[in-house]
Amino acid sequence: MFKIVIEPEAFEDINTACSYYYSLPIDTNKLVESFLDDLQIAFDALTINPLYPFKTKNFRALPLSKFPYILFFTVDDTTEIVIILALFNTHQDIGKYPEL
Repeated sequence: MFKIVIEPEAFEDINTACSYYYSLPIDTNKLVESFLDDLQIAFDALTINPLYPFKTKNFRALPLSKFPYILFFTVDDTTEIVIILALFNTHQDIGKYPEL
């Protein structure tokens, strides 16, 4: 199984997404919990098989199943580590993909 390492920039992206969902005028606790569950499902999938397609020249990507986000990551096959580099909101222009 692969190990997940989350870079500080990706943590900031996750915090930004959570802050956005907390700001909405609905039951934000359930919404954020659902978002974090969706994120955990993606992390779990990456620990089993991280060889998802490349979205950019150097970085692989995995979309979340329920929320409009894509995880950008690299894979070190030698150490079996998946490095999460960014969480990108798919409602943004793809020209704004993270400059990683």
